[in-house]
Amino acid sequence: MNEIYLDKLTGLNNIPYLEKNYHLFITAHPNSKYIMIDLTKFKKINDTYGHEAGDACLKTFAQKLQIYFKESMLVRLHGDEFVIISYSNDERIKSLFDLIHMSLEADVRSGSIPVNFDFNAGYAPVSDDLSATAEKADCMMYYGKENKQCFVPYSDEIYNAKLEEEAMNADFNDKLKREKFSYYGRRIYNTKNKITPFVQVYTKDINGAPLLTRKLYGVIRNNQEISRFDLYNLQKLVELISMTYCKDKYFINIDYRSLFSIRELRKFLEVMKETSINGLNNIVLSIDVTGIESTEYDLTIDIINMIREYGFEISLNKVNSKIPPYFLATSNPDYIKVVADAWKKAYGNPKATDLLRKAVEFLSICGHDSRVIFDRVETKDQSDFIEEFAPPKSLKSGDYFSKEKRLQFK
Repeated sequence: MNEIYLDKLTGLNNIPYLEKNYHLFITAHPNSKYIMIDLTKFKKINDTYGHEAGDACLKTFAQKLQIYFKESMLVRLHGDEFVIISYSNDERIKSLFDLIHMSLEADVRSGSIPVNFDFNAGYAPVSDDLSATAEKADCMMYYGKENKQCFVPYSDEIYNAKLEEEAMNADFNDKLKREKFSYYGRRIYNTKNKITPFVQVYTKDINGAPLLTRKLYGVIRNNQEISRFDLYNLQKLVELISMTYCKDKYFINIDYRSLFSIRELRKFLEVMKETSINGLNNIVLSIDVTGIESTEYDLTIDIINMIREYGFEISLNKVNSKIPPYFLATSNPDYIKVVADAWKKAYGNPKATDLLRKAVEFLSICGHDSRVIFDRVETKDQSDFIEEFAPPKSLKSGDYFSKEKRLQFK
């Protein structure tokens, strides 16, 4: 009978055991902690060294738990996820995790396991509700994973922030499902403060109120919801813009990762081009490259080149010093939008201004003829400041030049 409560690979208890004995354990030890553990980048171990090596790592980790957490309930949930229910205090738990790390390093040196690996852990105080307790511990563990912390004690602040993000995400998904959006535009000006045919498009809620606050944008970006939103916007705006015969060019924002999510990108682009009255020459894809990693450069460049074939112009949005020259030059953008915080920090600082001037000069020659864009210009002083170092073909936008207006496509 005991075998039905054991995980066959590791010899630890399994989920049925946890469900059967959880309340017995916490009744005996009411101040216990439910600790959720996840091995770091475990899939990479399986892919690089094979599943036999991965299984060896799992069994070795389980043995460490049995050695150092003898008086705790030890459970393998599935894959590389484990649970410890312990009545030790925080300091002792931290010290035991340190010992496990040192022991794993020794195993690598001895050849017992092929590679060292790390783990993230977070806990929640036990309660009668096993599901709620596990959810809180899982939240702490993922917080540790995102912030590169090995062990995260329970925090109401962290958990409530997660609940707030989930509520924001649910509300946003409801709006997306019901298509509760409206579109506004802001005119872009040149260095002589003259109006241009360029229009930056913004998505707002149905009443014209701001939709993507910085916080909400971060939430849907982290939850991968940004892709559905971007693709909906792109299709909808191409449809609306194709109804007008004006010569304006519209900048449509899209996250670079959203382009990865389109399974048949070429077919997607072909359909958009076929259904557009004017083609796609009056649309500029403004690609947000925030957080792009070096492993994603080549794929992003290939996608940009493919997009160009269909008539789109390309703008790289939120470009900062972390984006390497190689990526900028090879992607050959038509426009580069400087991170507003970067140029605003240089405002009133001669040394920083000189560095910014050199950076902007470089950006202007990254592509064959890239035009640098400065947005969020709010005062005449800021506009004049940009003139001190901006290349002649630069562009500017912000409240100083024009307010956002609801777009009417006729």
